Amino acid sequence: MSIYPNPVQTNFNVKLEGYSSEFADIVIYDISGRQIMNVKKQFNPNKDLSIDLPSSIDDGLYYIRLENNKSIKSIPVIVSRKN
Repeated sequence: MSIYPNPVQTNFNVKLEGYSSEFADIVIYDISGRQIMNVKKQFNPNKDLSIDLPSSIDDGLYYIRLENNKSIKSIPVIVSRKN
C-alpha cells in the first residue's frame, strides 16, 4: 500500500497492489492523534483510490492509516496547499 503524491494539496491516491476487490478503511490523524477524517471505500484490483481532503484541513504533518482485511499501514504525509 502506498500514497501519492506526498506532499498532498487537495487530494491523494491510494495504491493497493496484490489485493482482490474489497473494502479499505482510510483514516486521517493529525500530529496529536486526533481523527480528522474516516472513509470506507471499495477498491478494485489495478485501480487506485482517489481521496479528497476536507477543505478545513490545515497545512502540516498528518498520518494516514490504511486498513483492509489483510493488513494495516500508517503513512506520514505532508499537507501543503501552497503552490
